[in-house]
Amino acid sequence: RLVAVEDALQGGTVEESYATTELVQLHVVEPGAVVQMILEAGQNVSIGDKLISAGNGKLIVNGQEDSLTTVEQIIAVAQEAEDLSDSTAVDTLITVRLL
Repeated sequence: RLVAVEDALQGGTVEESYATTELVQLHVVEPGAVVQMILEAGQNVSIGDKLISAGNGKLIVNGQEDSLTTVEQIIAVAQEAEDLSDSTAVDTLITVRLL
């Protein structure tokens, strides 16, 4: 798996998004690795839930995608529970195990 990481060499943090025109730093991560990734606001995740790409660099729970989304591949399994279903919730880092 290729995973985009913060642009620490330019002073970037995990809180900053890449612009569409920027070069992205990537790490090659082996299946089974435990990493932190961004969970999209509005999601309610339990330990063991399967996660997919939201198509915007964030993860959503498999089964909570909209009707226009085609699930290509389950990317990770949640290693912690996180309830972001409240209307004031924001995108949040979550610990996952990559598949």
